[in-house]
Amino acid sequence: MKRGKAIILIILVGILIGSIVYLVNDSLNLGLSNETDSIAVIKQTENQVDNNEITKPAKDEMINVSSIPSKMGNYEVVGQLVIDKIEVKRNILAICDDPALDLSIAKLYGPEVNEPGNFCVCGHRETMLKKLDTLKKGDTLYMINKKTKTKVNYEIYKVYECSPYDLSCLGQNEDGKREVTIITCTPSGAKRVICKARAT
Repeated sequence: MKRGKAIILIILVGILIGSIVYLVNDSLNLGLSNETDSIAVIKQTENQVDNNEITKPAKDEMINVSSIPSKMGNYEVVGQLVIDKIEVKRNILAICDDPALDLSIAKLYGPEVNEPGNFCVCGHRETMLKKLDTLKKGDTLYMINKKTKTKVNYEIYKVYECSPYDLSCLGQNEDGKREVTIITCTPSGAKRVICKARAT
């Protein structure tokens, strides 16, 4: 009888010890799993930060705009376009009409200078944008916003000719990127020269 009780006691103690070992082991595994998950989350966050740094938007450079006039004739000057390769440095007028184009280049369509979207500007070939068609993919330019006193660099990605009735170059992107489209005519005036660039 005593021997039977001793066996039962041993069995119960064994079950108790086994349960304790199981619970401790399960707790350790859970902790390890949580720690592994935490490390994964940290790494994912680090990767997101790295990716954000890679895809961050172009920076605006603060610049002195005192040399840019507020007006030309009766037209407000909203900024300046500079293309060093073809020696272009033109003030951008806020309104595009024939008298304005006799003075400088002018905003045709789109957002404000250096704002997200497709800023479209045009000018006469012979007096303002004579060598626009000689630019190539990879050439650079910059625009200055007089009001915000900021300068943004752009890289040209396409230069082509099209019909005067083809308005597709004026299309606005909706991805938050900043583009500029510069428009002039061919020497004969029969076609338009389109230069498109993106902020870098």
